[in-house]
Amino acid sequence: MTVVSANANLDNYFASYGPNLSKHNLHLAGVVDVPWGLKLSVNSSILSASPVNPVITGIDLNASGNTSFPLSEAVPGLTYNCFNYGCGKSELMKAVAAFNSNVATSATGKRARNGAIIPSLSLPSSYELGAPVYTQDFRITKEVALERYRLSVFTEFFNAFNIPNLTYSGSPTINSVAFGQPTGRVGQASTFGSGGPRAVQVGSRLTF
Repeated sequence: MTVVSANANLDNYFASYGPNLSKHNLHLAGVVDVPWGLKLSVNSSILSASPVNPVITGIDLNASGNTSFPLSEAVPGLTYNCFNYGCGKSELMKAVAAFNSNVATSATGKRARNGAIIPSLSLPSSYELGAPVYTQDFRITKEVALERYRLSVFTEFFNAFNIPNLTYSGSPTINSVAFGQPTGRVGQASTFGSGGPRAVQVGSRLTF
């Protein structure tokens, strides 16, 4: 899937056109009959990290009025949302070095169109541009037939192994101390959810 975001350069429509979803998405599901008349349902899911587009805030380099400027527009060779989708940390290091040598005020003596000093960028010693999401969900069901009625009682386990699926900023800000640091967990704001903190629920269904 591709997406068009709010344009950073209104003269270049395709500057913000690119991939938006995880490149790899694997789901395995199945139902197994186990002893004592129980049914075990399993759902295992793996999603690779989503594409991201690092930005530098506080500067306007093309007079668009947008002061959250994508690194991909400041450095040739990068495309929108290419990180985690063809670009990695080595490309980011090269892009930061190129930015500091060719764009930053300390190297060129020039300021941004909004009058701001264009900062020199540095990457933290430890950072990530996103993370994959892993989850294993299980359901155990017991069915009881009573003439024309059927009662199902079940217990569901979401993210049974309680894997800490971390979330990161969708457009990480390079000139921020929070760059590349996790901002939360998947499903943190909800009670239940595949991929979120481990959760258990019980329920029943009567069919007639």
